[in-house]
Amino acid sequence: MNQDLMTEIVNVIELDLAAVAAYRLAADVCVDGDIKKQLIAFGADHERHVSELSEWARAAGGEPPTELGDVGNIILGYTRLSSQEERTAVLAMRGNEELTNGTYASALRGAAPEDLKPILERGFEDERRHIAWIREAISLRGWNQEPEERRDVLRAA
Repeated sequence: MNQDLMTEIVNVIELDLAAVAAYRLAADVCVDGDIKKQLIAFGADHERHVSELSEWARAAGGEPPTELGDVGNIILGYTRLSSQEERTAVLAMRGNEELTNGTYASALRGAAPEDLKPILERGFEDERRHIAWIREAISLRGWNQEPEERRDVLRAA
């Protein structure tokens, strides 16, 4: 097994583990049932990614991570600090999903074996669906605009 490929897959798994934890945090601060439900569903997608990629890694002779690494802890810390209410939770998840989208795209550009490609493709399709929903939610709710209280602070500075 190509060690570089295994390292890349371990990194994807670690990122998905972080996404699971981040989605739990973000969903916990949401009071809107539809947003909360969607964030929980996205977290479940990431749990499935961890399971599928971990199974592949073990079959290929690797040892998949089961806990957050340094990057995962940073992502979780960022999400914890950012997620004070629904708007900030969804905005934090946008950043996290941009990272996971890029990571899956990069993994698919590599020389993945035929048994790994479909797993990565399914994961990437989920990631694209997640970021599309998040961007739409932000746009529909006007969360892409600075809140009035922040604009006042910025004007005074």
